[in-house]
Amino acid sequence: MSTYPIFIPCPIEVKQHNDDLVQFDLLQAYPEESSIYYMIMHDKIDAFKNYVSENSLPNDFENLISVEKFTILEACCYFGSVNIFYFLHENFNKKITPKCLQNSVIGGNTDITNKCLKFCKVDDQCIANAIGSYNNKFLEYVLQNDLIQIKTDCIKDIIVSQNLKAAFLLYKKDKNSIIPFVAGLSQATELLKDKDLDFSKKDYKDWTVLHYAAYYHNIELCNYLLDPSNGIKIDIEASGNGNRTPLIVTTIYNNPEIAKILISHGANIKVTDMDNSNCLHYIARYTNKEIPTLLLSHGIDINHKNKYGLTALHIAAIKNNHEIVEFFLSHGADINAIDLKNKTALHFAAEKNCKESLLVLISHGANVNVKMDKGITSLHLASERNYTEIGNLLLSNGAMADAVTEEGKTSLHYAAENNCKEMTKLLLSHGANVNEKEKLTQKMPLHYAVVKNHFEIVALLLSHGADVITGIGDYKKTALHLAAESNGIETAKVLISNRLNINSRDEYMWTALHYAVNNDHIEMCKFLLSKGIRVNAKDKQRNTALHYAAKKETKDLAELLISFGADVNSKNSFKKTPLHIAATNKSKDIVELLLSHDASINDIDSNNNTALDYAKSFHNKEIIQLLISHGAISKSHR
Repeated sequence: MSTYPIFIPCPIEVKQHNDDLVQFDLLQAYPEESSIYYMIMHDKIDAFKNYVSENSLPNDFENLISVEKFTILEACCYFGSVNIFYFLHENFNKKITPKCLQNSVIGGNTDITNKCLKFCKVDDQCIANAIGSYNNKFLEYVLQNDLIQIKTDCIKDIIVSQNLKAAFLLYKKDKNSIIPFVAGLSQATELLKDKDLDFSKKDYKDWTVLHYAAYYHNIELCNYLLDPSNGIKIDIEASGNGNRTPLIVTTIYNNPEIAKILISHGANIKVTDMDNSNCLHYIARYTNKEIPTLLLSHGIDINHKNKYGLTALHIAAIKNNHEIVEFFLSHGADINAIDLKNKTALHFAAEKNCKESLLVLISHGANVNVKMDKGITSLHLASERNYTEIGNLLLSNGAMADAVTEEGKTSLHYAAENNCKEMTKLLLSHGANVNEKEKLTQKMPLHYAVVKNHFEIVALLLSHGADVITGIGDYKKTALHLAAESNGIETAKVLISNRLNINSRDEYMWTALHYAVNNDHIEMCKFLLSKGIRVNAKDKQRNTALHYAAKKETKDLAELLISFGADVNSKNSFKKTPLHIAATNKSKDIVELLLSHDASINDIDSNNNTALDYAKSFHNKEIIQLLISHGAISKSHR
């Protein structure tokens, strides 16, 4: 039977508590003895025979560790259920698959494995399973009989499982097969004291044994490899993937002892990776000051920038590692250093909501009003994310509430646009100009809030004197026009409750109703009409809302407008009625609706055309027949 059960035939829930703790909860009870799952798990052959005499066999079993499923025979292999395995294979002609062999290695039943080997070849997964389940007898058998070429990356499985015996078996077969991964096994360090080993060998990441010794904090091995008296030739500056040397690996994983050893043996502290990041960039993530102190004492450049223009101070601020921010500043870090987007450490602290780092930077004199690309300040960054604590700290330390970007946006614009209610309150309490206009669009904070239907923000801005009359854009749309256009019913309610003129017009003489109809917002239309908006208001071309509704495919909007008194015979500047427009746009339902409300069927427009003329010109037979049946005539018959 298997001693490594990683398969349970019932669903589970995985709870990640932190990086080190994962909880697995069974969502159903452990299989009962009467279930086929239990029988297979425990090789209950007699009970299984009784079961199959009365029930059909399931096709597959759920696998705990992946979406992949096991066949019933693969499940027997997994649990080492030899009696049921042979019963199924011989009596039900169940096929032996490569997964059967792979699972049998975990199950550990030699008879099952031998049977599977007659049908399948050993593959990489078999080796991984043997190492992970400590089935070293199978691994030894494979190695002795050269059943597969062992890949060096299988050593990763040895390290994860800490299967020391497997490492010795590989070493016995081929000494160099354990290089460089085996540095992750502290118990196997003695193997690496064989001076005949090829210490220049690298893995698929171009890592040497020294990289792995640094990665796994193997101090004993580092000392041994670098001790000149041992006569080992090893490149302390060997670059792995990303141009990372053992020293960079050490700083990435924060091992001061290894760093001291490497530096004492001449490791280049100024080395950089493929992103031009140096060791300080990596160590900036940690609170441990040993390595940065060591690096600085050996002359590393604290203000070195990587290819993104980031210094170690930027990284520390981003990670809110305020102790290291303080440490770097006290050791000469440039507080005003900028990256490729002209961001300072203060910008990053504000953007990432790093309160403690922000306080340290301000206490060291960081300019709270410095601008990055596009004229953006730290307060702008905090405002669009609703970081009120950051905003309050900046404002209380001299940040300008009305500082504008290159586009002319203030922090209040950002807060309003992103529905940041608390930040909006904070900015208003510090005297932010509620009616500041953008340079190009002339939008005020209110307009941003209205378009996004942030009605609570709208109410806040109105309570502080926001201008609801001034229009924006080429058509000079007011806040209510924008609300109608974007279907912001809640916002429209707030605006109208503040005694806004519901019939206000833009440059084209459109009302909010025109915008609502044009955008098919029927609920907005219902609301506006219920509040008394003029249903027959005309724009510059004397079109009413019904003229625009007549262009639609469905009659709902037109029906609503008519129910509120829309004039079905209203003529625009070209003497067109809604019926002319409906006939032109092939809107049969709307034509029918208009006729049922006494639309003048033979009115002529400025081109001397009736609705029937337009229906004929667009070859719409249904509308032609409908109009004729109601007495329509064309100009050729007048």
